[in-house]
This record gives sequence, structure tokens and C-alpha cells, in this order.
Amino acid sequence: MQSPSKKHVKEMFNRIASRYDVANRVLSFGLDILWRRRMVELVLKDRPERVLDLAGGTGDVTLAFLRRSKLLNITLADFSHGMLEVARKKISGKFPESQISFAQEDAQKMKFDSNSFDALTIAFGIRNIENLEKGLAEMYRVLRNGGGVYVLEFSIPTFFILRKSFVFYLRNIVPMVGNFLTNDHDAYAYLDKSIEAFPYGDEFCNMLRSAGFSQCEVRPLSFGIVTLYKAVK
Repeated sequence: MQSPSKKHVKEMFNRIASRYDVANRVLSFGLDILWRRRMVELVLKDRPERVLDLAGGTGDVTLAFLRRSKLLNITLADFSHGMLEVARKKISGKFPESQISFAQEDAQKMKFDSNSFDALTIAFGIRNIENLEKGLAEMYRVLRNGGGVYVLEFSIPTFFILRKSFVFYLRNIVPMVGNFLTNDHDAYAYLDKSIEAFPYGDEFCNMLRSAGFSQCEVRPLSFGIVTLYKAVK
């Protein structure tokens, strides 16, 4: 599966970084906070010590981890320097420096050593990876044996009426409101296209299995608007 070029997506996120959190809250009606919390709670059940928050953006997932555990060592990685700068401002000085690190990384070719992390999270970022197969292979490489990958991503509901309503919202409301909040219509038109193109549910589980992962679990949230996946190396 091929997405728009890394350069195009990186430039887009750099442009909207300062307004990204506001747009998320408005467009999701605040539910994005609850969705991320569900993922963090699932990860913490496995008691990891080292976590990679990949495509960590402005740091909402990392913050959720830090607020719930003083034992974690977490690395927030993103390929957009604009998003990382916002994350640094939100997080730096509020938690021990030894607990958190930041890294500008390409998900398809990370600098981390193999078998480095107990868990890897990626929230609303996996559909932005230019070559998904390469990205999944890298996630597999940097996880230790027995480590879990946790993916939170939009999906299209199966219930007919909800499906039609959600697609209408993505195609018509999201670009309009996103443009109003960020002055960047292209970014939120891209959001719709990337969500509709993403292989969700069993199809995505099959991609995880092809990358070497096993025990793929699928948890639809908010009637299938979002799906939380877990798989194990």
C-alpha cells in the first residue's frame, strides 16, 4: 500500500502542528482523548519498561503514559520537526528527563537498535507511512521478542447508516472545519482520503501477520469509527 510521499506528508504536518491539538479536539468532539487513553490502558496491562511512541505527534499519547506510570522509559518519535517542537513544549520540565526522550525518525528506517522496546504505540499515524509494509517490518525489528505493537487508527463503520454518515462527515464536514481551524484545506482533505484508503479490521491484521506478528486482536471503538489493534512479536 502506497501513501503520499514522505516529503508531502511531513510538510503538511509541519504546517498544521501549532493548531493540530485544537483541530483534533473539535473534529473528534473530544473523543480522541478517550481513544488514546484506551490504548494506553491496554499497553500498561502488559507492564512494559521501554515504550516507543511512534508518530507521536504533539505528544498526547506520551503524556498519557507519563501521567499513569513513573516506571516507564518512553521515546517519542515523529518525522515532523514541527510536531516534535509542540510535543517538547507540552512535556519538557513536567517529568524527569531520564524518563522521556525525543527523536525525529522515519518510520520506514529507524535508527534504533533491533529488540530495543517492550511496546510500540502508533496513534492515528500508521496510514501516513508511505510504504506500510516497510513500516511494519521496522516496527517488528525494533520490538523485543514478546513485545506488543498497539495501533490506534480510524476505520469505516460496518453499520450501513453510521457508515454513510461517517463518510459524509469525512468528505464534507472535516475539510471545511479543518480549514477553518488551521487555514489548511489540503491537510484535512487528505485526512478523508487516507482514512477511506486504509486497510482496517481483518485486512490490517493480515498485514501485521505478514510482517511476522501474531495474536492480532481487533477492538472497534465508538461503533467502529476507530479501531484499536494489538499484535505480538
